[in-house]
Amino acid sequence: MVAQLEWARTSRRPYADTTNQFGIRFSLDALLAQVELALLEPEYAHALTLSTALTEYLAHNQMRHYQPAALLLHARALMNAAQLDRAAQTLHAARELAEQMKAYWRLWQVLAALGELETARGDSAAADASRAQARAWIEYIAARTPTELRAVFLQTPRVRAVLETG
Repeated sequence: MVAQLEWARTSRRPYADTTNQFGIRFSLDALLAQVELALLEPEYAHALTLSTALTEYLAHNQMRHYQPAALLLHARALMNAAQLDRAAQTLHAARELAEQMKAYWRLWQVLAALGELETARGDSAAADASRAQARAWIEYIAARTPTELRAVFLQTPRVRAVLETG
């Protein structure tokens, strides 16, 4: 993980450079990665600035495909800024979009984040319910994943964290 973070730090490019060189889709993926990296480093103010701009851009341009991922990262940035009510609103919007789009991969992550948020707010019943829903979607995805990839999926740190809280 440390080597991956170091590579990510050294390979950052300005947003405009990636747009010109690789196109908008690559640039949006790169920007999502920059937000995630800022959350990991931790550079929470930078993550909040980037995620705010990204979510506004995606909404303005009606780019729904990226919105659940961007909203999830934006909510994480808001949680780190102790803006729990705004984070909850953002996660509920991400959940609604992910459900509409049948984006189950993103949905389980949003539900897991809702569990974390509700724990931080002191609502253990809501946290448990969100985590149970996240586990159900993880199981749904795992059941439809080829056998040779299923174990890899189930051993990823974020999936294990959700499964171990049950």
